[in-house]
Order: sequence, then structure tokens, then C-alpha cells
Amino acid sequence: MCADKIYGSVDIYAHLFDREILPSIPRRSPGGWRYTGGFPTDLLMHTHNFIYNREHDVCICPGNQILKRKGHSYRWHWSVYKAEKKKCKECKLRSQCTVGEAGRSVIRYDRQDALDFALAHLKTEKAKTTIKQRKIYVETIFAEAKTSHGLRRAICRGLDKVAIQALLTCTVQNIKRLVKHCYTPVANSASFVLEQFYFRVAIPLFQVA
Repeated sequence: MCADKIYGSVDIYAHLFDREILPSIPRRSPGGWRYTGGFPTDLLMHTHNFIYNREHDVCICPGNQILKRKGHSYRWHWSVYKAEKKKCKECKLRSQCTVGEAGRSVIRYDRQDALDFALAHLKTEKAKTTIKQRKIYVETIFAEAKTSHGLRRAICRGLDKVAIQALLTCTVQNIKRLVKHCYTPVANSASFVLEQFYFRVAIPLFQVA
């Protein structure tokens, strides 16, 4: 499955992972475990260098120090693992790892397995090709629907009525392509008739419904 970057969340990756669907969806924010105390991540040791021990529920840093679980976010579905402040200050790798006074922390998602799988898949040529194809095919269709068929905004309120608007737009787009494929002077005029039907008959019809 391919989608816009805005959908590249761990929850969606987990949903696709459980259904054995390959997620060709760019990550919404870079990295896997994500916590740096507000400093640039490219200046710090990447969190992928930290090893998670599932048996003891701790993370082990490259300096062989243990980061214990200090909290859990039920909203974002992650756990925070933090090193001891004293040991972090004495570590030889500190300058490569963190500049925060409180020491290094990392975040591990509840569905880290799904995130790791998605990030690994995004590095493959298959995922890169799918993402490029989406920009060519899908974005063009969306732009046409918004600029030429009024799908930039919902005309009516309610999920059912918005669904009708979207389906009618898709129907018109498909018919236009069929007409173009079988082009004749008559077919060209038929495209105009279909457009008039959409805006003058179909939309007023479900506005009343």
C-alpha cells in the first residue's frame, strides 16, 4: 500500500503489518526511537544503536549502560527509557550521544516491530519505485478532482453525502477516460453532457436527500 507521508504513523504501520501488507508510506518523522531533548538528531548517536532487552524491559546503550523504563504515553503508545544521570556524565561516549544535563533518553513504541519492518521496507527498491509512481498517477488524479470537479471542499455535511460526492467525482473521471479512449466527435460532446449532468442534476439531487 502506498500513501502520503501524513499517514506514516506507527499505528498505520501496525495495522498493515498485522494484515501482511507492505507499507510503502514514508515515515512522518525520521528515525525509530525518538527523543533527543530538543537537540539536532544528526549531531547525536542514533537511537538504533541502542539494544532493547525484552526479557528485562530495558535498553542498553553503546557504552554498555542500562536505560530503565521511566514512563509510558498512552496517547502516543510509547515508553521512555532513561539512563542514570551520574553514569551518563562519566561515559566516554557522552559527547557523541547527548548534550543534555539530564542524560540520554530513548523512546520505544509499543509496536516497534511494525515500525522497524516499515523502515526496512522503505529502503528497498520496490518501495522507492511505488512511492515515485504514486506521485505520477495518484497526485494527478487528486489534482484533477479538486481543480476540475469541485472536490477541494465538501458541498454537504455528513459522511454519507461526502461519500456520494467523492463517488460521483470518481465516476465522472472514469467516464471521461473511457470517452477519451473511444474518442469520436460524438463522444467529445458526450463528455460535456456528463459534466453538466454531474453539476446540474446529480449534486442538487443528493443535496435535497
